[in-house]
Amino acid sequence: MAPLYTTLPSLFISHGSPMLALEDAPTTRFLRGLAAQLPKLSAILIASAHWETNEPTVTGAIHPETIHDFQGFPKELYALRIRLQAILYLQGVFQSLLAGAGITTGI
Repeated sequence: MAPLYTTLPSLFISHGSPMLALEDAPTTRFLRGLAAQLPKLSAILIASAHWETNEPTVTGAIHPETIHDFQGFPKELYALRIRLQAILYLQGVFQSLLAGAGITTGI
C-alpha cells in the first residue's frame, strides 16, 4: 500500500520584507523559481513565531485567515489574502510527531 503522503526535503524560507509580495526583487524571483522546481504539493507545513500562545499550538481552523502583523505599508499589501484549506488529518499527524519528540501542543 502506498503512503498517504510523500515527504520532501525541509526548507527554511525567511519571508523577508512583506513588500516581496508586491515588488519584483531578486528574492521574489528566486522564490518563484523555487516554486517552479518543486513538484505539485498537496500540503505545506508552516511554523511561525508570529502567534502568541502559552504553548506551541497547531491551528484547528479549516480555513486559516491571513494575518497582517505589520503596519505602515501600502494598502495593496493589506488587501492580499492567501486562501487555504486545512487538511485536518495532517494537523493530527503533526501533533503526534511533536508529541513523539516530547513537545506538547494545543489546538
